[in-house]
Amino acid sequence: MLERYAFVLVGAALALAGCGGSGQPANVRGCWGSDCAIVATSHFNPDYSGVGTLNAVEMSQSKIVRGLDSSLDPDVGVDIGGDKLYVLNRDVGSLRTYDLATVAIEEEIATGGAGAPNTTSAPFAFWRSDTSTKIYVTLAGNDGAHALGVVDEATPNAGVVQFIEVPADAADSDGHPELSSLYACNGKLYVLSQSYTYGGSGVTYAQGRIAVIDLASDKFVGFITLAGKNPAAIAPEGGDCSKVLVATSSDLTTVPDGTGGIERVDLTAQATSGFVALDSDVGGRPFSLTPVSSSLWYVGMYFDPQPDGTGKIVLSSAKLSVWNPATPKSIVADATGKTGFISFAELGTDNQLYVGVGSFSGAADAAKLPVGMYIGKADGTMLPSTPIDLGDTPSAIAFQK
Repeated sequence: MLERYAFVLVGAALALAGCGGSGQPANVRGCWGSDCAIVATSHFNPDYSGVGTLNAVEMSQSKIVRGLDSSLDPDVGVDIGGDKLYVLNRDVGSLRTYDLATVAIEEEIATGGAGAPNTTSAPFAFWRSDTSTKIYVTLAGNDGAHALGVVDEATPNAGVVQFIEVPADAADSDGHPELSSLYACNGKLYVLSQSYTYGGSGVTYAQGRIAVIDLASDKFVGFITLAGKNPAAIAPEGGDCSKVLVATSSDLTTVPDGTGGIERVDLTAQATSGFVALDSDVGGRPFSLTPVSSSLWYVGMYFDPQPDGTGKIVLSSAKLSVWNPATPKSIVADATGKTGFISFAELGTDNQLYVGVGSFSGAADAAKLPVGMYIGKADGTMLPSTPIDLGDTPSAIAFQK
């Protein structure tokens, strides 16, 4: 999710001390304030082990501070709330909290409990309550009875203090609803259910759904059944949080065929209106949505069908494209060229677009953009072709607000 014209920290000196700013604590190691972004990078070894690292980017000063902590999983989610940094370690199964100024670990909360250990929980995403110390974590590795976990910052040693059951789809043979992204609106938490099953050499998907959680009772109260399979992103369409668009990626090993796309959902009515754009309309399987205005959205898509080593077709590239919901059947323009994959596409607090680009092979591919973070104007134009090099693949980003 990002780029940035050639403020592009090319040639920018690495910041060895904290980044300036009025009102910041005296012991800042990375950066502080609305100008600060924390970027996680990942490094995978051939055996799929690896390491994740935290880095700071002070945007207006074109400074980066690398290697603030290199004890993370290679696959993480990050968020910033007030003076705390939150890192979700998806491999070991923990939610780690840091003092944002010092980047010192405060707590490590296991994303597991009795009957469902954190080491196999495969946490995917989390949402922090703004009225309590509760944090809700989707646990893709667990069965329906343990699909959504609640941890409490007030009792970090307790791990998951409550599991919220979300039934698996009858067609999902592994019994796991595979909850992913979360979205809150009007006292309800809406959680995407991808419902996939690994089998043989491929993955099968049951119908895409959104699980509805009542935050007053912390109970599952129903599903919204989607038009597509494998829901990957949800974002509000306008000022009413209950009117959303959802991207469904369907199968990433077949050409776009109308089984995925972007659909409009009314959360209050708990119903989809169906696809506003099919994957075959936009030329790719959508996996991310980044709204900038009513007429300017960025859509991440997998495309470029190619045979793999066994002759099976796979969507071998990803890109970020410009899309207008008013003319949904076509893409306005591309914002990036071909990439191996896109880890994130986020609108920063400076209203610029940040995009993390990686490579599945781990090696440079002359036909695709280099690994790195791309930062540029969020105005629908093409992002710069030269990235910020953070030393490894940018995997997640969070901004201090």
